[in-house]
Amino acid sequence: MARLRVTRIEGIETVRSMFKTLPPRAIGRITHALNLGADEIVSVQKQLAPYDENSPGPHVRDTIHKTDIREKKGKFGGVVIFVVAGDSKQTADAAWRSEYGREPGGKSPNEWHPGHDPQAFFFAGYHFVRRRVRARVARAFSEAAKASVRSRG
Repeated sequence: MARLRVTRIEGIETVRSMFKTLPPRAIGRITHALNLGADEIVSVQKQLAPYDENSPGPHVRDTIHKTDIREKKGKFGGVVIFVVAGDSKQTADAAWRSEYGREPGGKSPNEWHPGHDPQAFFFAGYHFVRRRVRARVARAFSEAAKASVRSRG
């Protein structure tokens, strides 16, 4: 199956200007859809994250969270919510090692680790719910665009 690659979209400036003039109610619905999607992703990731009650220190599962809504600058700007695992270097490293696995070894005999296989939770959780999240956000954008056209008409 061939994939269509679009390098230039005619009328994109019109679409961008239309979305800049969206009513606050429409922006609220889009924001709500983004928040629901991020909450759903965080929930699934926390369920999949490895957890050992006997392990000292903070657990990766407890550090998975979403950020506030941020405006993304640049050529393809937009509004984004980031889902993050790890709120310190220690827990971020632990999340990385859990997701991708760890080779046996260490810097010294006191730090030797037997290693472990990958225990995917972060991207697996995202991939599990991404279609539903994208569909919810797309519906919110579609409703906002229709409402904007109706109000101009």
